[in-house]
Amino acid sequence: MIIHSDWHIHTEYSYDASLPLDSLIANAKEQGLRRFGVTDHVNFNDTSFLNDLKNSAENVTKRQKDCPELMLGVEFTPIAKPEFDHLALTGSREGYALPTEGTP
Repeated sequence: MIIHSDWHIHTEYSYDASLPLDSLIANAKEQGLRRFGVTDHVNFNDTSFLNDLKNSAENVTKRQKDCPELMLGVEFTPIAKPEFDHLALTGSREGYALPTEGTP
């Protein structure tokens, strides 16, 4: 089996990765990928995640001019409404406690 694309790659703008975009592009081309997509995380409507996404999008957009194989995506993680409301109110997960009873 030959893989021609990869649509789920995290860069240094995801909390769980450290791959610089230049390295991603070089490795993808070396492996013969025809298309590849950066899908950095937006797990919460938290300012740090949103800033990381903004930086990721700016970085990818700049590089797309000389690397049309590169696509921009995002990985969303759904969260429960009470946690979303807390994040919307405070801008951070800090201080949020999961419900101890019932279903959130």
